[in-house]
Amino acid sequence: MAVQRAAFERKVAPLSTEFGRKVASEKFGEQIVASFPTFSRGPRKGMIKGFLCWTKCTVGGWAHNHPDHPGRAGVVKPGTSHWRLAVAHPDADPCGHSVVARWTYVNGGEPIIENLQTPQAAEELHKTYGAEKRYA
Repeated sequence: MAVQRAAFERKVAPLSTEFGRKVASEKFGEQIVASFPTFSRGPRKGMIKGFLCWTKCTVGGWAHNHPDHPGRAGVVKPGTSHWRLAVAHPDADPCGHSVVARWTYVNGGEPIIENLQTPQAAEELHKTYGAEKRYA
């Protein structure tokens, strides 16, 4: 008997773009977005540093290893989405040390917002651990 696997779509938008800042402000509030550091020089001077990352389930089914919750398995419905505000790009920070806040929407329910740490603490944590796994 075949099992239908869930399919996920992962996307990233810099907070320095109008789209990234607008959507991040709608999901997390202007206060947390404004607390992020800004570029001090170059073509993006004065714009916000950081990234808005999201994962959306496009095809429902069994998820053996959910992209946002490693090690968790279960049925995922289409339309389920997970949003994150991070100081570093997800490719540069696969362990998630730079994540500042999470916004989760499960079909039919209210969104759940978690503020994990300040942008400054996230930046320090990412600088300390980086993309390397220094602990096993």
